[in-house]
Amino acid sequence: MRKFFNNLSGNKSNGEAEGPERTEDVINVKHGKNDYEFQFPLGAISSGAVTVGALRAKASKETGVDANRISLVGLGRNLKDDSATLRSLGMGSGTKVLCMASQQKPISVKKPVTAAPPKLLGPGEKIEAVKQAVQDKTGALTQEFVSNPPTDAKEREDTHRKISETIMGELLKLDGIESDDPAVRLRRKEVVKEIQRVLETLDAALKKGGPSL
Repeated sequence: MRKFFNNLSGNKSNGEAEGPERTEDVINVKHGKNDYEFQFPLGAISSGAVTVGALRAKASKETGVDANRISLVGLGRNLKDDSATLRSLGMGSGTKVLCMASQQKPISVKKPVTAAPPKLLGPGEKIEAVKQAVQDKTGALTQEFVSNPPTDAKEREDTHRKISETIMGELLKLDGIESDDPAVRLRRKEVVKEIQRVLETLDAALKKGGPSL
């Protein structure tokens, strides 16, 4: 290998290999312990038809290494520009080129992001969640209906029905909350009474607004 490196800068520039019987252009490539003789049509190198990219592609095919990982060194320089011709770099038939392969970067695999499982609520938390849902879904609507009920009887009834149905849907959830804890059971009764008072307030506002259809 050391002898090969010493010869990299000592090749003939733009010269042709000696011997009258030469029938093709040749680039001598060393990759590790292996030596390759890349052949091109006679005169292709000196005419500027062979590029660094073509040489790299041939090295990739012969060595089985991906072209993006291949580094070529010839005449003491790193051959980076694939569009450059060997002729423009002073290389001719018989030039020696060292082929090296960089280590392949490990492919990073992103771990799938898994959503955290939903938090399981205890009986007490479920009761408070129902109370909060009633407030969030109907609080503003109830206040508006009570303070300023629609003057139109049909609209008043429709609005009352929609709000009441939403509240009843949440109220029914309390029936499914069971607990042996006396404090939890007492709290459930309290919330049920609070929600029932809201329904009674809505009913009173409906009657106060005028006769229904």
